[in-house]
Amino acid sequence: MSVTLEEIAAALDAADAATSRGPRLERHRLGLRGESWDEAFHARTVQVEGGHLHWLGQVNHSMPVLAHHRETRSAYRFAFALHHGRQPEGPVLPTCDYSGCVAGGHLADGPMRARRAVSPP
Repeated sequence: MSVTLEEIAAALDAADAATSRGPRLERHRLGLRGESWDEAFHARTVQVEGGHLHWLGQVNHSMPVLAHHRETRSAYRFAFALHHGRQPEGPVLPTCDYSGCVAGGHLADGPMRARRAVSPP
């Protein structure tokens, strides 16, 4: 499934209308000092059809990167921990085919991928 730029723009417009803190992209550009890691993550994402969470932030060598207060973290690892309530073991990779998805439920760490590899479909 592919999402058009128009659909992403419409989702961003809806997200901007739902908040009183101003446009999502403007908050991202301004780099608000008082935001938490969670707020920084959510300010750089937009929910799209299919349960995907589209990444709007930095990308370094095709890896989504969350930069906040002069520190960077893998957006995949951050989203995984946020969703699963634990730190990932080994590399975290998307399990869906949506490019730019950082939805925690669409990410798997090493042990999860190993279990899927031995489990019958």
